[in-house]
Amino acid sequence: MGHKWWCRALVVSMAAFALVLGGCGSEDKVGTVDFGRIAQESTQAKQIAQDIQAKQAEIIARLSEAEQNQSAEEFAVTEQKARREMQIFQMGKKQQFEALVESQAALLAKDKKLSIIMHKDAVHYQGTDVTEDLLARLKAAADQSAAAQKESAADKQETPAKPAEQQAKNG
Repeated sequence: MGHKWWCRALVVSMAAFALVLGGCGSEDKVGTVDFGRIAQESTQAKQIAQDIQAKQAEIIARLSEAEQNQSAEEFAVTEQKARREMQIFQMGKKQQFEALVESQAALLAKDKKLSIIMHKDAVHYQGTDVTEDLLARLKAAADQSAAAQKESAADKQETPAKPAEQQAKNG
């Protein structure tokens, strides 16, 4: 009985070892990214930081006014709601940025035929640093978004003139 157990253990060990060795010979490529640089240098991260600062200023202004017009108990409730609002806003912006970076990283991995992209500090051996490529993709996405916003703003400015022109033609 003990002999069967050792045989099974040996077979399982050999199978696991074969799987490990089989993976070692593969051509898996790992991309690395310095996410600290991405957070500091990307246009989107800078915009999010500005949005957060603007939201903080807005909330502070509201709280200053509320403090003058509310009792201490009412103000405590208002302050707590404002804190919660700010946390939700920051969390939403963080998730928005993470989703953008993740989607651009996935596209980059596909284009460069990388198996995975990881934080540079998590990789203990030489991976392919794709930080610059990811920054370039984020910049391109920001430029594309800015162009779309300008086009949308131009369309909105042109739209009110058209009904007036049509009324003049029909009138």
